[in-house]
Amino acid sequence: MATYYVAEGGEAANKAAATSGTYPGGCMSVSVHNGETFSAGDTINVVSDGGVFRLETLDIYESGTSGNEITYEFDSDCVFSGGKLISGWTEHSGSVWKATQNTEIVDLHYDGTQGAEQVSAAACTAAGHWYWASSQLYLYSSGGDPDTVYTDPGVEATETDRGSGIEVTGDYLVLNGNGTEIKYTSYHGIDSGNTDTTPSTNIIIQDFVCHDIMYGLGTTTRGIMLVDYSNAIVRRCTTHHCRSGITIFNYATGGTPTSNVVVESCLSHTNTHSCIATLAQNGNRVMSNITFRHNRTYGSAEGQGISFNNNGSNTSSTHEVYCYGNICYGHAYHGIEFYVDGNGEPFEDSVCYGNTCYGNGLVSSGGGIYAYAVGMLIKNNICAQNNQAQANYYEIRVLDGGGTQNIVDYNCCYNSFEPDLYYEDSTYYTHAEYQTFGQQANGIDDDPKFTDPDNGDFTLQSDSPCIGDGVNLGSPYNIALLPGSTWPDGVLTGDRDNY
Repeated sequence: MATYYVAEGGEAANKAAATSGTYPGGCMSVSVHNGETFSAGDTINVVSDGGVFRLETLDIYESGTSGNEITYEFDSDCVFSGGKLISGWTEHSGSVWKATQNTEIVDLHYDGTQGAEQVSAAACTAAGHWYWASSQLYLYSSGGDPDTVYTDPGVEATETDRGSGIEVTGDYLVLNGNGTEIKYTSYHGIDSGNTDTTPSTNIIIQDFVCHDIMYGLGTTTRGIMLVDYSNAIVRRCTTHHCRSGITIFNYATGGTPTSNVVVESCLSHTNTHSCIATLAQNGNRVMSNITFRHNRTYGSAEGQGISFNNNGSNTSSTHEVYCYGNICYGHAYHGIEFYVDGNGEPFEDSVCYGNTCYGNGLVSSGGGIYAYAVGMLIKNNICAQNNQAQANYYEIRVLDGGGTQNIVDYNCCYNSFEPDLYYEDSTYYTHAEYQTFGQQANGIDDDPKFTDPDNGDFTLQSDSPCIGDGVNLGSPYNIALLPGSTWPDGVLTGDRDNY
């Protein structure tokens, strides 16, 4: 068991010389680190002495053992950036400047603001407009030379081949980010690059901030992408302005399961697609015992807050999902969805409870909670003012092939625009009609009286009908946060009491 140090610009020739942490000689560079092997119980301190880790990917491929994990401890002000600083600008035409850039550019930021790609150099007519072709990068800069106009830190361009900030595939690992920032990569912020034949186990990823990763662009990048990992925890991470925030992906062949995964106390917002999701895809994929709890999501432009997805050309299934204590608001589609596509199977033996879903469905059909499931408990949730983009509204939508195979009760559902609050299979129901159908016998059709929901305050006013009106679901549905976990900053909860 040894302790080693990594820094941008570290000059230690190998890990044996990188044990003092004295910069630069007592630290190894990322490239030296990536060529070394580490042992169970080792600690690698990633320090910020040398500045931004620019255009570098930290590879974590070694494995610890149970009780002797390999731990990566990051300084709180570490930054991994996939943005290449562009300099040497010359005037092209008018306010359009150009610089030689041999590799294709897929994204650009100027002093931290995302630029807008154009179809030609001539189309660059406003601040941040850019275009790349034939080894030339063009940028509109009305104030003159971008080298002098943009200095904090300057023009940062993301090349097609810059990859992820951190690649991780080992077992028994702990990654303590302590606020480490990962941005501008052309792939995921943190990526567990497992393959079909190498599923991994036992990892903790906590306290990272992944942002501005191909935001608004038609790619499949995520802030955090965890592939084929079981016994995994993602905790207290923030993802924003990514294509997707956090995805737990089951891709292993032959039914190799992804199981025992917890995503908790995370904040994910303003992503293009889903904020926090699972995806079981393409052929006998099995996921089980998946827990998403005490997360806050808002503002996905084209997607959902929380999405569990069974998808594929062959059977894929996810069961034993526990989704509770989350706040999801202001999304284009559903606040929370259990979605089945292709030949995926309905979700089984799952629970969705104690969640707050408000003001979702801003673009198209999308309610508070959508569930394609059998044997699911949907209880103690507050769903209000969802699905306003459609002529018919719903707060909770359930698909189960007919009948009441799922139990929907003790929820508070409210919509001031429309009395139809529920949609089961192919029928809309008012609250009274749904009770006649056999659901929501103890539910509430009333304004939950959030304190200030339009500004993200979902605490309940003292006269809220939800206070004290939930049901205690008992063990194991009253599981608390894992030890050492907290709510993300700014979370204000309106969950129904007593569950």
